[in-house]
Amino acid sequence: MLNAYWGPLQGELADFQLLLVDPDSDEVLAEVHTGPLAWDGDDARLPAGIDAAVTAVVEGHRRGAAVDTLCALAVEVAPAARGRGLAGTALAQMSALARRHGLPRLIAPVRPSWKERYPLAAIGDT
Repeated sequence: MLNAYWGPLQGELADFQLLLVDPDSDEVLAEVHTGPLAWDGDDARLPAGIDAAVTAVVEGHRRGAAVDTLCALAVEVAPAARGRGLAGTALAQMSALARRHGLPRLIAPVRPSWKERYPLAAIGDT
């Protein structure tokens, strides 16, 4: 699902995608991908994962659904920019983006550090 909806996410919801840029060099340090969705605040009704989240974002947008939550989908930091505290900057920019769009909530599903090194371990066990 992620592959099917990533292009539409970028094109149809471009206002919800951010670049973190070095002001001195104009080098792109990170890409921040988000999208709005409807969520009632009940943890039991959170999207089950990134596939469900990106599907809810794109399909909800296409239906014109009322939204109240900004969902972080991915933050990609350039290898040369890692270790510079950009995660906090990205989160602050996502929060500001949510406010600009009148969305009172921001959710950010995360995976455990090093999950890519242990692909067979269940998320709950890492």
